[in-house]
Amino acid sequence: MPSDSGYRSTSTTRRDKRNTALSADSSTKAEESAISSNGTQTRDASDAFNKLIKRIGQKDSDVDMPGASSSRRSASLSDDGSAAIPGQTLQRDPELWFEDGNLVLVAGGVQFCVYKGLLTSQSAVFKDMLSLPQPISDEAETHDDSSPSRASVHLSDSPEDLRHFLRAFTNGKLRYAMINTVAFHRTVANTEQRDEPGFNEVSACIRLGHKYQCEAVVQSYIDYLKKYYVDNFGAWWDVTTFDPPRFLPIHRIGTVNLARLTGTASLLPVALMACCKLGPELGDGFAREDGTLETLAYADVVRCFVGKARLTEACFVAVHRVFRDVVAGGCQHPAACKGVLQRLLQQVIENEELMEDIRALHFDDAKTGYVDAVDAARALCARCYEMVGEAGRQDEQRREIFRRLPEMMGVEVENWDAGGDAEDEDIKWESEDAL
Repeated sequence: MPSDSGYRSTSTTRRDKRNTALSADSSTKAEESAISSNGTQTRDASDAFNKLIKRIGQKDSDVDMPGASSSRRSASLSDDGSAAIPGQTLQRDPELWFEDGNLVLVAGGVQFCVYKGLLTSQSAVFKDMLSLPQPISDEAETHDDSSPSRASVHLSDSPEDLRHFLRAFTNGKLRYAMINTVAFHRTVANTEQRDEPGFNEVSACIRLGHKYQCEAVVQSYIDYLKKYYVDNFGAWWDVTTFDPPRFLPIHRIGTVNLARLTGTASLLPVALMACCKLGPELGDGFAREDGTLETLAYADVVRCFVGKARLTEACFVAVHRVFRDVVAGGCQHPAACKGVLQRLLQQVIENEELMEDIRALHFDDAKTGYVDAVDAARALCARCYEMVGEAGRQDEQRREIFRRLPEMMGVEVENWDAGGDAEDEDIKWESEDAL
C-alpha cells in the first residue's frame, strides 16, 4: 500500500511526544534544584515557574493539527510568562468560576477558577507545572484567614477550547469517562436533544488533552469517534451514518486532522472516504468555534481526489461483478437466467438511481430493487436470484471494497478489518460448467 509520508511529516509521533515529556521533566527537575540551592526564595521560584509556562506555550506549535491555522488574534507569552494582551480586561467565565476553587486559568482574557486537584490527577503537564511555587493571581481572593490565595496560570489556548476541556472534569461526574457508556446513552435517550458531544467539544478535548498529556480524556473521545469511523466490516454494517449525531458533514475534515494529531490511523480510511463525498468545501475548510480555520493538509486533499476516483471505479466494477452472466450452480433454467443477467448488466447505465449510487460512492447500497424492476416477471430461478441478492454477490463486493479501503485512500492501517465479523463459509454460487 502507498506510504503515508504526508502524515509522518506533519504529525507528532508517540516517540516525539515521549521525548518532549522527558525533556520537559528533566528541565523542571533542574530548575527545582536551582531554586532549592538558592534557599527557595519566592522571586526565584516564580521566575522558574514562569520559564516553564513559557516553554509549554512555545510548544503549542508542535501539536498543531495539519491544515489548522488561526485567523484570530492569539495571546502570546511574554518574557515574564504572562499571556495577557496589553489593555485587555479580564472577565470571569460565568459557567466555570467556582468560588471555592484554588486555581485560576486565564485564556484570551477569560478567567476560569477551578480545582487544581482535578487537573493534576489527570494531566502530567499540569502536575509538573503546578508542582512549583506559582505566582499569585492579581484577582485572587482569600477564603478565610487560614486559606491561601489562588494561583494564576496564563495559557495560550482560546477560551472556547479551554471551556470545553474544563467541562470534561467539572460537570458532575467526569464527562469524558461517561460518553461511551451504556448508562450515559440510556439517560439521554428519551430527551429531545441527546447529550451527544458536538464537534467543538470533541476537537477541543482531544487537542488540549493531547497538549497537556491527559491520556484518559484523549482516549475517551477517540473511542467515541471510532464508533462512527470504524475499522471493520461488521461494525460498518451497523453504522447508519458517516457522522456522529451532532457533527456536520464538514467536520469530517476535523476528524481526519484529529486522527493525524493522535496517530489514530484506524480512523483515516472511513474519515477520508467521507471527505470524498464533500463538494468544493473540501478545499475551503471551516472555522472552528474560536475562529481558527481548519483545513486538510495538502497531502490529504490529494488523497481525497485520488481516492474518490478509485472508489468510483471500484463501485462500477462491483456492479458488473454482481450481474456478470454466470449462472448459479444448480440453476434450474440456465439459458433463461443467463439472459436475465445479461439484461441486468446492459441496463445498469440506463438506471439513474443505480448510477447515482455509483457517483455518490454508495458501494453498500442494496441493488435488489433494481433486480426486481428489471426482472419483474421473475425469470431468474430461485438459486440465481439468491446469488445476485444482498447475501450473495452484493455482500461479496461490499466486503471486498471495504477491505481495500486503506489502499484506495492511500493510508496504511495495521490489522484493518481484523475485528470484523468472520465471513460465512464460502458458498459456491457459480456453476461448475462456467468455472
